[in-house]
Amino acid sequence: MAVRLNSNVSQWPVLYLILICISDSVCVKIRYSIPEELEVGAFVGNLATDLGLDVKQLSRRKFRIATGSKKQFLDVNLNSGALIVKEKMDKEQLCAHDLTCVLLLQAVIEKPLKVYRVEIEILDINDNAPQFQTSELNIGILEFLPAGTSFPLQRAIDPDAGTNSVRSYQLSSSEYFTLKTQPESEQNFVPELVLERRLDREQQAAHQLTLTAFDGGTPEKFGTTQIKITVLDVNDNAPSCEQNIYQITTAENTPQNTLLVKVTAIDMDEGLNGEIIYTFSDQTPDKVRDVFSLDSTTGEIRVAGILDFEAAANYHISVQAEDRGARSLSVFCKVLIKVTNVNDNCPEIMITTASHSIPEDAAEDTAVALFQVTDPDSGENASNYCRITRELEVGAFVGNIATDLGLDVKQLPGRRFRIATGGKKEYLDVNLSTGALVIKEKMDKEQLCEHGLSCALIFEAVIEKPLKLYRVEIEILDINDNAPVFKTSELNIEIPELLPAGTSFLLQRAIDPDAGTNSVGSYQLSSSEYFTLKTQPESEYNYVPELVLERPLDREQQPAHQLTLTAFDGGNPEKCGTTHIKITVLDVNDNAPSCEQNIYQITTAENTPPNTFIVKVTAIDMDEDLNGEIIYTFSDQTPNNVFSLDSTTGEIRVAGILDFEEVENYQISVQAKDRGTRALSAYCKVLIKVTDVNDNCPEIMITTESHTIPEDAAEDTAVALFQVTDPDSDEKASSYCRITSEIPFRLNSYLNKYYTVVTNGELDREKSPEYNITIICTDTGSPPLAANKTIRIQVTDINDNAPRFTQPSFTMYVTENNVIGASVGAVSAFDPDFNQNAELSYSIFNNLVHGLPPITFVSINATTGEMFAQRSFDFEQLKNIEVHVQVKDLGSPPLSNNITVTIIIVDQNDNAPVIVSPLPFKGPAAEDTMPRSAEPGYLVAKVTALDADSGLNAQMFYQLREPTDESLFTVASETGEIWTIRRLAQKDSFRHTIVIMVKDNGIPSLSSSVTINMSVHDDTNENASNIGSLGNVGPWKYDLKLYLMMIFGATSFLLLMAIVILAAKMHRRGIEMSSPCCCWQPSCISREDPLHGIQKASASIQISPNYAEVYERRTLQQTFDYDTCQGSHLNDFTFLQLQGVAAPRIDMNKGTSHPEECGIAPNSMSKDTAKFLEVSVGLGKYNTSLM
Repeated sequence: MAVRLNSNVSQWPVLYLILICISDSVCVKIRYSIPEELEVGAFVGNLATDLGLDVKQLSRRKFRIATGSKKQFLDVNLNSGALIVKEKMDKEQLCAHDLTCVLLLQAVIEKPLKVYRVEIEILDINDNAPQFQTSELNIGILEFLPAGTSFPLQRAIDPDAGTNSVRSYQLSSSEYFTLKTQPESEQNFVPELVLERRLDREQQAAHQLTLTAFDGGTPEKFGTTQIKITVLDVNDNAPSCEQNIYQITTAENTPQNTLLVKVTAIDMDEGLNGEIIYTFSDQTPDKVRDVFSLDSTTGEIRVAGILDFEAAANYHISVQAEDRGARSLSVFCKVLIKVTNVNDNCPEIMITTASHSIPEDAAEDTAVALFQVTDPDSGENASNYCRITRELEVGAFVGNIATDLGLDVKQLPGRRFRIATGGKKEYLDVNLSTGALVIKEKMDKEQLCEHGLSCALIFEAVIEKPLKLYRVEIEILDINDNAPVFKTSELNIEIPELLPAGTSFLLQRAIDPDAGTNSVGSYQLSSSEYFTLKTQPESEYNYVPELVLERPLDREQQPAHQLTLTAFDGGNPEKCGTTHIKITVLDVNDNAPSCEQNIYQITTAENTPPNTFIVKVTAIDMDEDLNGEIIYTFSDQTPNNVFSLDSTTGEIRVAGILDFEEVENYQISVQAKDRGTRALSAYCKVLIKVTDVNDNCPEIMITTESHTIPEDAAEDTAVALFQVTDPDSDEKASSYCRITSEIPFRLNSYLNKYYTVVTNGELDREKSPEYNITIICTDTGSPPLAANKTIRIQVTDINDNAPRFTQPSFTMYVTENNVIGASVGAVSAFDPDFNQNAELSYSIFNNLVHGLPPITFVSINATTGEMFAQRSFDFEQLKNIEVHVQVKDLGSPPLSNNITVTIIIVDQNDNAPVIVSPLPFKGPAAEDTMPRSAEPGYLVAKVTALDADSGLNAQMFYQLREPTDESLFTVASETGEIWTIRRLAQKDSFRHTIVIMVKDNGIPSLSSSVTINMSVHDDTNENASNIGSLGNVGPWKYDLKLYLMMIFGATSFLLLMAIVILAAKMHRRGIEMSSPCCCWQPSCISREDPLHGIQKASASIQISPNYAEVYERRTLQQTFDYDTCQGSHLNDFTFLQLQGVAAPRIDMNKGTSHPEECGIAPNSMSKDTAKFLEVSVGLGKYNTSLM
């Protein structure tokens, strides 16, 4: 039989659909349909032609297939524009069992950037045949199950989809089975085996079938599995005895354990239903059980006690043969054992009466004693026979024994007539007056003879004179004084349903103490459409009633039956006894469970917590007990770890993670199977729809991006393309994106899924060489979720910036007498551009310097900007030079800049001080005089010296060396003025030699000295004041001093003007110059005090009031005091600056100037006083003295 689900067969065409571009950057869409399993290199379509692209430009424009992070199955041939298969595609692997399978990818082309959405529909081909999980399926089916019972079979699996999947099933021919299908899901069907007629294991114990599954492909493919059906036994056959009656003869005193007979019963059933247990019937007396033993397994009857012919010559035994089925059936086998006599008893002598004395004259043959000899083995004495009915009242007449024996009634007392019972109970007595035999005690046949058919009471009647003995037998005749009685008033019988008609069930028989016709003669059953009654002989006079099933029972229709069994005896009047039979129909697993609902439809939200109750599947089974108890399980196709199913209650709960994005709908097949020995089942369909919760952030997938962009890129230039997807449902998956910071980029959106990042303004690499563009995309769910992704874009450089020097001008310092090739300093420039555009080259303009090319003075390193001296400079000849330096980058086109570099030659202490006053006179020494009346503080003379050097090297101080009298003269170290310290005494010499040494402040220090011979003359009219003394100097001496002072004043004025001009020029150029180690402090600079020398000479000297004025007029040279910070080094070059202007520090290595860190308080000195400030260029350490 075949069940056809769908026979339509589809063919796949190769086609494509092109839609237009929706923007300049994103185009959608082009779709191709191809069959699965195409070989590598197979042609899909000419993508370039379909997109309208020039094949020649594909390589230059970097045309490519972008799949994101997914595996790339397709590629583009850039030479032809063909879309080809890069790797084989198997629809079953890509899309499992989905009907449609679409591969999404993007085709990207640059310059300009455009993206085309390409959809590849993978069409299923019939490349898989249906397969069953096992090649052989074993099914056990109970016999006598009703027609229509169905059994689910395993379904075939075909990885193909649609019409190529399993569409029909076919079963091999069978008179017992047919096939039908039951839908498990929309696409899947479960085949079911349907029973057409009842099975009978005893007729056919097994069936072989073939199940074939066909798909709907062309050509059609199929798969098979073998079904082996084993018919399971039901206890529907009662055992049957091999012989109706087993007759055995055995001698008495047979030894114990002797095998007498083996009772054998046969049961057509198998297993426990066919295993037989043998037992004695319930009616078997204990004395029989004591004599015989019965093996319950083999049915062997053996001698267990003593067989005594005298005790019982015959045994009627009923053996019950019962199977071991759950609801056992039985039969009774009749065994008749006859015991033969063996002479095993000695005669017994019983003295009936005796005369213990006898007269001596007693005649011959006079009886003195009467005794009876009996032998249980055999033989009989003469006897009289009487019959009485049982249950006669006491005193009831039995018979006239005297008359029956021919005795004279009158002689009975004299002859001592009596009844002798031999010590047994006396039931009868003799009336000696009448000779009548009467009842002395009631007799009950059932007590005296139990169940024997005949009952005789044997005793002797004795009479004396002469002694005679009469054997009397009293036959106790049964009367119908007992009604049949059943052991129980109610008999409970359990009968499985579906047993075949004719099955019999043994009932308990009734017991009637009466015998013969007064015992149980017949049975009668109350009317029933399901049952009749028959009897089975248990012994000659006993019958066992049996209940016979007329038609199969159905517990689901009628679970119980009430019957009445009546037993009738044969007496007159007839008596009866009844028992009630309660028949319980036992359940057979003949009903498969059925679902309360065909389909359970439930809706639940994703991310529902584990153990949340979803639905309760309920199935009903009309059977009872284990056959009606249902176990719920998921079918084999149910996804694992998502739901849990309570096998007892059928409750489905969440066990794993419900994710709408992975599965929106679950089609669950719940198998409801009973717990019967041979379980039956049904499938309940549960459809669970998962509703979406906004639990997924948008996913940003960069389709293509340019990591670099030139800084001169035009506005709206695309730098990246990305796609935003959200696995949530459509209403929650809608998203909008934005860029976080204020940067020259913006987003363009297309179809709410594709975005391009484009420029939105000018780019300047020198301001921002790199942009980290953070894109934030937020969905429209509640609450909204967001995702971000950062794109790093580097701005590439163009040569749009000329080099720039680090300062407006450079001043460098070089010490005179330098080594040729020594470094003068360096110019530095920078270019904000990058790489080659920022590589710089330095050169010197060929402008004449002092009439000579600049290269004759300095050269420059083109790479580093370091400048080198090309000659040895002399400060006294050349104070400074100016050169023009150009810096040029290597960009295209190159850009340049230039600057003026001033090189100042720094003085070196290479000139000793020259004493210009006083000059030697007629010899190596100078001559001068002073009055003896000179007061302390008298200006004796003034030494004047000049130094061709400058700065510290030109700063001089005076020392008094080798005076004639140290207590008389002192010299001002700054001015060279010689003063008296005390008055001249009479004892002082008239001639003194004063040696004055003039020493500069250079390193090493150079010095000169002059010797003055001072003559003391006595002049009482000479004014002791300094002015008077000076006024009396000789004319030649006065004129010489005047000339010297004029020369020194003019020189000082010129020097002062040069310093002022230099300072003004430096101020205009904005150069701040400072010493690297010298700090100017108010304590370092002091105004010259005209009284300083005098105060130094003596604290007690009286100074004339006009001394300061005279001194100011005469003094042409101003002095300054210089000090350095602790730890600083003396320098080789000084220059002048007006008081109140901070001294800059000059960095000779870089040629740059920096503001001095140690400032000068603006008001620390008077504004009208010019001071020498020293700035040093460190050329090394020198010894501090050279004397």
